[in-house]
Amino acid sequence: VNTTYTWEGDVSTSFGNASNWVQGCVPHSGADISFRTTSSPDRICELDQARTLRNITIAGSSATHIFDLNNQILSLSGTLTLSGANIDARDASSTLRFSGSTAQTLPSGSLVNNEIARLTINNSAGVSLGGTTNLTRLLTLVTGTLTTSGRLTFKSTADYTAQLATVPASGTSISGNITVEKYVPAKRAFRLLSPTVTTTTSINANWQEGGSTYLDNPNPGFGTHITGSLTGANGLDATLTGNPSLYTFNNATQSWSSVLNTTTPTLAAGTPYRLMIRGGRTVDIYQSDNNPTPTNTTLRATGSILTGSYAVNNLSSTPGADNFIGNPYQCAVDLSQIITSSVANLNSTYVYMWDPFLNTRGAYATVDLGNSSTSPSASTATKYLQPGQAFFVKTSASATGAPSFSFTEASKYTGGSFSTTNLWEIPNRVFDLIDITLINKDSQVIADGTQIRFSPGFTDEVSDLDSRKVMNLDENLSIYNDGNLLSIDSRSAAKSSDYIQLFLDRYRAKNYTFRIKASELPGFELQLRDKYTNTLTPLTKNQETEYSFSVSSDLESKRIDRFALEMNFPNEVKLQNEKFDGDQVKIYPNPVKDKQLTVTLPYSFIHHSCNLKILDLNGRIVWEQTKFLSQLNWDIPLEGAFSNGMYLIQVSTETHVLCDRFVIQSP
Repeated sequence: VNTTYTWEGDVSTSFGNASNWVQGCVPHSGADISFRTTSSPDRICELDQARTLRNITIAGSSATHIFDLNNQILSLSGTLTLSGANIDARDASSTLRFSGSTAQTLPSGSLVNNEIARLTINNSAGVSLGGTTNLTRLLTLVTGTLTTSGRLTFKSTADYTAQLATVPASGTSISGNITVEKYVPAKRAFRLLSPTVTTTTSINANWQEGGSTYLDNPNPGFGTHITGSLTGANGLDATLTGNPSLYTFNNATQSWSSVLNTTTPTLAAGTPYRLMIRGGRTVDIYQSDNNPTPTNTTLRATGSILTGSYAVNNLSSTPGADNFIGNPYQCAVDLSQIITSSVANLNSTYVYMWDPFLNTRGAYATVDLGNSSTSPSASTATKYLQPGQAFFVKTSASATGAPSFSFTEASKYTGGSFSTTNLWEIPNRVFDLIDITLINKDSQVIADGTQIRFSPGFTDEVSDLDSRKVMNLDENLSIYNDGNLLSIDSRSAAKSSDYIQLFLDRYRAKNYTFRIKASELPGFELQLRDKYTNTLTPLTKNQETEYSFSVSSDLESKRIDRFALEMNFPNEVKLQNEKFDGDQVKIYPNPVKDKQLTVTLPYSFIHHSCNLKILDLNGRIVWEQTKFLSQLNWDIPLEGAFSNGMYLIQVSTETHVLCDRFVIQSP
């Protein structure tokens, strides 16, 4: 019985062809193999199926004597003795599994390009890395310690980002630092980021590659600029404006704080940041127009990787508040597994992802954790939080205390394609839907989107089944419902004469298009009302309808309540060119600078009981009054809770609802 087999490869490159072996048979499980040292023919061996071997010895040239794992699993119980880069493990499913009972080593320089797609550690005696090892897909720990000696890098490119699979609760560990990468495709936009290692070196040493000035580019292709100084002090990169680009968010105070020193602070796994990324450090950020051409770049950080549970308990107890949270793992996480209905005081229905490829500067996408669908539907955001990614979740509208939960190893998700940006899952829709996408036609980008969902399991009252709008830097499209701005409005059922008020704010262009998709909605006709042009446009169900419109210097064309959806029985459908009552609320002065606001209402509101609410952009009521209206003007003193910023006004009677906005700019 042979225990050692010699690869000759005279017939083909297939491991499973007996004629390729000197012994005339295919090695049995647990055998030793070696390669003939002659180079004619080339001694390339391609693994044909999952195989288990003991010792592998390859002399000869590393250019010709190559053992190609060929998308298969090679389990190794013994040692590797190699003459160079003889193991080709670069294919996406190629797996090298260390399964010995005594300590094993992956020798220095043993891998083609120092690259391996998948590495599995199943050796209680441990495995050590002898040299640079670049992981491209997945590290799996079954049992034993992986000793990295600082030689392991989780690679990230335009096509993939390497991940660490679920780590058992006991019997496994990682000893030594790891470098993790996050590929960032070219676009000048904010990113919501979260380190997956805890470093002992500074933010500057990691994300800025140790750059000492804004012109310094120590490692081309890696790092970015972090600004906030006119002179380049405290590790920051100098700009003409000195505007900061790195921020943290305080969940308790609901406020952003700029990071103005990158030489002292270190990175901690799970700490979320908002970073404006202009591209790599080759980008000339010292320009008067502040609009340099972005480039692709990769952010790197080196430190100890986080394994085990990670508690999140610094969240706000204020109902409806925003909470900024980072992924602590070098692995995608299924958020529906950790943000569940069992987590008290937390909205477990929706989360909010920043999608840098929406609009010209990025925009928030609302993700339904139940089915991973999004609004805007054009976003590729899903419930699978990526390694290095941060997100927002809201405190429940009915919260009585501060929520808390934990990331767990069981919530890791490795079933996707290891895509750098997102792991896409096809949503399984179980409700009728109206989906509205706003397209900026001037710049040809998707600006924002919103949805209305109908199901008997929903409620008409605003609740945690609805997604409150998180405001963007540019256009905001949402549903205005009972004083709340919603990115997803969940309703119990479609009703005749439903009037769904849209909210559209922060116009940045002149020409736009609505792309509206509606499901069957049996028995109803659906129309889009444009209050500026005084028109009704029928919307075709079960297919897309586009409605193009323009705005101008005429403030009426930019009304936030310009558009609404109407649902009627067929015999109630109005003519497309029908005129309608253009009543509206008027506010002055706007902006407000002296704490006094006057609201002028239309004549149809006189001699009616009217309710007036003032809300901030998070939908919270900051002032409310109900009175019988005997005159058109309603004077409101803006004292107490009012600070500088934008506010919404809603005025309602039994039959009418009007809304508008104003800005406070007190000195």
